[in-house]
Amino acid sequence: MFKKIIAVLLAVLMITGLVGCGGEKPEDENKGNDKPKTSDTTDAPVETDEPEPTVDPHDVGEKLAEFNPTGTVEETVLFDNEISKITLKSLEYTDYEAIFNLSIENKTDGELDYSCGSVGYCVNSVNGYMVSEGFMNCQVPANTTQDESFDMSFYSLKQYGIFEIADFEIGFSITDEEYNKTYTGPLAVKTSIADGYDYSKHSFANTAATQAAQNTYHYNIDYFAADELYNEGGIRLVTEVLYTNDENEQYLMLEFENNSDIAATISISQLTVNGLLINDSSCAVETPNPGKRTIIKVDTRDMLADPACASALNAARMNTVSFSVEAYDENYNTIADGKTVSMKTSDDTASFDSTGTEVFNSDGISITAKPAIDPISEYRSDIIVALLLKNNSGEQISVEYIRDTLKINGIACDSTIYPSDTPNGTTSVFFVEIDESFLEENSLSAASQISSVEFELKISDSDGSVISEPTISIQF
Repeated sequence: MFKKIIAVLLAVLMITGLVGCGGEKPEDENKGNDKPKTSDTTDAPVETDEPEPTVDPHDVGEKLAEFNPTGTVEETVLFDNEISKITLKSLEYTDYEAIFNLSIENKTDGELDYSCGSVGYCVNSVNGYMVSEGFMNCQVPANTTQDESFDMSFYSLKQYGIFEIADFEIGFSITDEEYNKTYTGPLAVKTSIADGYDYSKHSFANTAATQAAQNTYHYNIDYFAADELYNEGGIRLVTEVLYTNDENEQYLMLEFENNSDIAATISISQLTVNGLLINDSSCAVETPNPGKRTIIKVDTRDMLADPACASALNAARMNTVSFSVEAYDENYNTIADGKTVSMKTSDDTASFDSTGTEVFNSDGISITAKPAIDPISEYRSDIIVALLLKNNSGEQISVEYIRDTLKINGIACDSTIYPSDTPNGTTSVFFVEIDESFLEENSLSAASQISSVEFELKISDSDGSVISEPTISIQF
């Protein structure tokens, strides 16, 4: 009997437990109260002032294809003369770069210095494109042979539309202990895939404007054209690209082809943005080998002193761009005449901002001063005054700053000013840059503390005759 009572009690307890877990929910003891249960508030989302994280679309979009590491080479003697022998031993690949293995023999009784892909001497190219990759510098002791190598990164090569190596040219500068130099010139090698390589398919023009390229290198295309805008002396301008990077900085990339029979130095000068001449001298130079292409990158940031200055001049975004192109040989003889190239890169028709205070006007030449500007670049602390020089004199003028005449708030300042030579009918810009040391010495920290700027100029015509020697006085 006792066992039966225990069994009944256990059954009742089990039924009660099941009702408590999955049966009808007991009525809330706080029902009718305005205050919620404490336990209910623990799962509520916590509001913060922090912004939602943003995802860069470049990070999630399609990237450029992987590099194809199939091109190989046989051991090849690249250069052999009375002082040196350079042998290409092999071409190898890692996950990120191509490695060129060399054997370098110094046949002399003194140490030799070997340089490849340096700023002073770079003739390296891959698949018909001049490249800045392939740097090497080494010293080889007298009568010694040693192994060396250099690399070219896939990341850099793919910018040119190079996804495999079909052929390449490399060159060396060899310097002895007396600083006598020997230049090997471009040393050409074809790889195992050269015969079947389609040079027309793989190119800068076919790569630069693709979304995959923009995602890989984090830029956005503002303007792209495959137009032949220059063809002189065997030098052709064949592709024009304007892009903006993640820092909102705009760059111009120009693809040139050298169809002459010599190495040609191509120079970009007289750069004009939105109708404003911002650099009258050479602002970008490259020297492609015969039969090769090169990409010239034009960076306007330093030419416009600071992003704040560019904004004040309405020249931060390139709506229209023009520049002069010319080419010359190693002796500076002209092989392609100078010619102005113009591009309309935006639907925005706004020109530069010509407003300001006129501080000089004579003989068809005027100078207008902009307010002093606090720079916004993290890399500089100078205070800047931009001046617009408008030339309607009827001929090109040369403008020279008279040294040691600059005064800021009446105090002598040793900063130098670089006005531009300005063609007739053109407005150029130049800058007074008040450097950080002067500002610190005189307890100045903001543009609002600059009350006056004064300096002297000499303005001459194209024959060198002096037109005017004005004192420019600016009051703020």
